[in-house]
Amino acid sequence: MTVNDRRTKIFHKILTGQLLFGFVIVAVAAFLISYAAGYRFEPENLSFAKTGVIYLDSDASGAKTFVNGVDENKKFPFALNYKAGVYNVEIKLDGHQPWQKTLHVEAAGVYSFNNIVLFDSSPVVTTLSDQRKIDQIVTPNDVFVQAAKKKLTYNNNEIWVDDKIVSRFSSNISNVRWYSDLQHVMFQQGDEIRVIDLDGSNDKLLVTLNSDSSSMFTLGNRGSEIYFIDAGSYKMAVIN
Repeated sequence: MTVNDRRTKIFHKILTGQLLFGFVIVAVAAFLISYAAGYRFEPENLSFAKTGVIYLDSDASGAKTFVNGVDENKKFPFALNYKAGVYNVEIKLDGHQPWQKTLHVEAAGVYSFNNIVLFDSSPVVTTLSDQRKIDQIVTPNDVFVQAAKKKLTYNNNEIWVDDKIVSRFSSNISNVRWYSDLQHVMFQQGDEIRVIDLDGSNDKLLVTLNSDSSSMFTLGNRGSEIYFIDAGSYKMAVIN
């Protein structure tokens, strides 16, 4: 083999290697760009499919997030991409009531939940003796009302925020109030003080009263405590 033949053979090898390397670089770049744009590869179809995004955030330290029963093993806040479909999302923490949503995810849709609160499943009710906290019950301020950009109203069995209904109940409700994050609403129903998400989901019990008489109640300590009147006595409970 002549020198020229060897040079030609080496040149072809170099050119082939460079072309192969360039193809790999382009393929990886295309994959990363598609992934960042929310596309996911479907091996069964050998194609990319646009996904929807579920974004979750909560202050519930140690809580676990399950999507269709699978532990996602993520810390808040986080976002996950899913193909179009129905997904059952559940957030659990020992000693707390779970947060649940059924989401109909569509391609390119974004489903964001920023104020997920897990409420205590068995709050201990104690006598309230702190006069400053008692004053918050008997002389409530309108801080939440003033901070809210939307108007909270209710009738015997419905709660409304502006012109959108939050929920309709089978029995009468009373004394409806904003929760501290303005993303939940508290209300009394019979002998229970409850809380509900603005979309009408996650209707959860906060405390049970000794009477179904209309009670006065308010929040304290950044929404972690509820102060209320129960059968003429001042009470409190830590709710999250």
